[in-house]
Amino acid sequence: MVVDVPVTCMVTIHGIGFQQPPFGGMPGYADDLHARLSQHLGAMLSDDPERSRSQRGENGPIYVQSCWPPATDHIEQGLARLGEWRGDDKRRIDTSRAPLGDGQGRIAHVALVYSRLEGQGPETGSALITGSMVAFSLAHYTHISGLLHMLFYDTQSILEHTMPSGAMPAPGLHIRSDPGFMPNTHSAGNRRPGGPLSILTELENDVAAYICRDELRERIRSFVLDALLRLACRDDVSGIFINAHSNGTIVAFDVLRRLPPFALAKIQAFVTAGSPLRKYVDLFRWGRHIENTINIKAWQNFWDPADPVADPLAPPANWRRGDPWQANSALSAQTLFQFINSTTGATANIAVIDNEVDNVKYSHDGGLPAHNYWDNDLQFVRPLAETLRQAATVSAPRTKKANDQVR
Repeated sequence: MVVDVPVTCMVTIHGIGFQQPPFGGMPGYADDLHARLSQHLGAMLSDDPERSRSQRGENGPIYVQSCWPPATDHIEQGLARLGEWRGDDKRRIDTSRAPLGDGQGRIAHVALVYSRLEGQGPETGSALITGSMVAFSLAHYTHISGLLHMLFYDTQSILEHTMPSGAMPAPGLHIRSDPGFMPNTHSAGNRRPGGPLSILTELENDVAAYICRDELRERIRSFVLDALLRLACRDDVSGIFINAHSNGTIVAFDVLRRLPPFALAKIQAFVTAGSPLRKYVDLFRWGRHIENTINIKAWQNFWDPADPVADPLAPPANWRRGDPWQANSALSAQTLFQFINSTTGATANIAVIDNEVDNVKYSHDGGLPAHNYWDNDLQFVRPLAETLRQAATVSAPRTKKANDQVR
């Protein structure tokens, strides 16, 4: 008999244009975040057992790509890193060749990478469509004072922040550059690839493609859904913790609404940072409210008022950018997110806790600091680590047979 330590598995999801996988000595997009979390969690956080570098925390998370090897269409080989389905039974999974940790750490970290990159690059048509939607719906999102306030912050983000010198650490937010990925370069001119204009353009590209290209949206959602289902079916995973950033928050929220009850029961927490979810509702006409047949629990949202992408998610649905709002006050009005009881049809608010941060003050200069949450150790990384610690401590070791590797 051996002691099997069940793990809480944090799943990290970013926007497609920022999901840099590790290759050729270049770190993956979540490596820096993983190293910072390791400083706070120590041995509780497992590294990828199949990567090897100099010290704990540097081996990074487990990167799961939608296709593997790169530049192929082999979907199953990429997702097999989380376990292999036993035939057509989507509830039984073989994990014998898919270790999540070192056998001691109580927290595993998985970072998802969407690898089918056909159609990437400038999304001119999609950008025109989303631009028209914004122009038509702007009054639902903000009023004139709120708009002027946003324009001031957006312009300030572009003009005041430059790329760091060689003596300074590089910012964690950067556009992916793995082979086969063509970043959005339309009208980029001589922009630096890590500069604020390039990052804003790539963010716009992510949004436009996800809204207007149904085939791309469905492939992304199917990939993330399959990954979460495999983790939910693993006996050695006691809970799943979703950490989503930027347009990755849209993908994660979309997939959460599609999880079956048995998988949803394993979701311990949902953390969003720099989320454009309110913009999707008010500007891109997702609906007056976002309604679900499930109640998303333990939802923490981090946002920076200077971030051109992010909004608070707790205010009522009729709140507009620029209106006064006391964060996390008692709600009487309908919020942006509603839970529908599938039996009675009654609706109730989904609680979101907003955490206002100052990324410009507490993150590295360069790129688009206001959108760079993962470099903000004080206001984002430490609270994230503490929430992970609390989630992991509710799990207790269990005993199983040594040869019990096939679920």
